[in-house]
Amino acid sequence: AVVAGYNSLSDGPEVELETSPDADALVDTPNELAMNWSIPVGGLDGDTVYHVIVKAQDADGDIAHRVGQFRTAPEPPTSVRVTVEHVYLTYDGDPGAANQGEVYFVWGDLSGGDGGFRQFERQDDGFEFVPGDVNSWVVEVGPGQALPITGATVWEEDWDGHYEASCWEHYTLTRAAGQRFIDLCDVRGNGAFAAPMTVDELAGLQRCSTYGFVDGEDDACLLLTTVGGNEDYAQMKVLVSYEIL
Repeated sequence: AVVAGYNSLSDGPEVELETSPDADALVDTPNELAMNWSIPVGGLDGDTVYHVIVKAQDADGDIAHRVGQFRTAPEPPTSVRVTVEHVYLTYDGDPGAANQGEVYFVWGDLSGGDGGFRQFERQDDGFEFVPGDVNSWVVEVGPGQALPITGATVWEEDWDGHYEASCWEHYTLTRAAGQRFIDLCDVRGNGAFAAPMTVDELAGLQRCSTYGFVDGEDDACLLLTTVGGNEDYAQMKVLVSYEIL
């Protein structure tokens, strides 16, 4: 038996189906007739109409054809676990060797559904930590869609009496890589975020071991870095891993 066909896409050319190399063997019945059989067909796109031509030949050499079509099921989303593995404070936001920055860290993705934070504390350049609490979450990524953008913001507070209790509502992700100054609260935020990327692009990322970090599986990792800002802005690096489940 021979199976051949093409797909019908509104936004692309017709392409030939990829049929199983074992198709003939699956329907080779020299001693009896077979009325019901099946073969696997690979390389198909989801939610796509395929037109198929089936040719069958019996023991007498008679050939019959049948033409039909089918639509494949939509491709399921891909589950990806995103983990903020490590945070490095490379500059505390207060110039001078004797000063320490009053820093607050927040991390998550820009969809707003997940993330965590570390409360204000006085820290010097070189401080690093492994985030606790909510440092890992799972996102569902549909075919062709980009992952929610993951990132972190480090806030640095001056202690000149401008602090207000209402300032807590401002200590969120900065929504973009770059700086944000809140004059009322006398705090400055500096963000580091991943670029938009698809699930397929995760395969091209460096492994976590490249950055000297391995905890369990050596997953794909990105080292996010704050960019820019004057001496009043803290600077950091954030290691984020991605695991396809």
